[in-house]
Amino acid sequence: MADTAFANKAAMGGMAEVALGKMAADKSKDTKVKDFGDLMVKDHGKANDELASIAKSENIQLPTSLDAKHQALSDSLSKLSGKAFDKAYVNAMLEGHKQTLALLQDEAANGKDPQLKAFAVNTATVVQGHLDKIEKIHDGMKEDISGRCANGPAFEGINAHGRSGRSGLIGSVPLSDR
Repeated sequence: MADTAFANKAAMGGMAEVALGKMAADKSKDTKVKDFGDLMVKDHGKANDELASIAKSENIQLPTSLDAKHQALSDSLSKLSGKAFDKAYVNAMLEGHKQTLALLQDEAANGKDPQLKAFAVNTATVVQGHLDKIEKIHDGMKEDISGRCANGPAFEGINAHGRSGRSGLIGSVPLSDR
């Protein structure tokens, strides 16, 4: 991939991360998702500024608004709320960070411009950290959905073996709803 194409894709992804991070920080009720959104604004905002500086020195014109794909994602997420928003946002961040990491690794290995290569190497480390964090959040949400989350509500009802008990139950009712 040419350095210019890399810079444009990285800028688009970075803008999307900041916009969606702001949305998550504002809309999510989950502290981990909110904190991750704040982290996206901070880290990707910083990376966007660094990339813009490199692009200016290399006479590369970067996009200034989201493309159709990223705008559609933003529009879709903006219509959601609660756990539906959190799940969709976390899934989008998981996929987006995998793609961004692959983009950065490709530029680090095959790019020609030394400034963009250095940017890719440094930013890949940060994006890998984000991917690790969002995977943990994603895995925690799966646990929450299945009723095994330690900080979720206690459930009581009939389990798969027809016995009364707590957690991971079929036909369970939160104790607080009694």
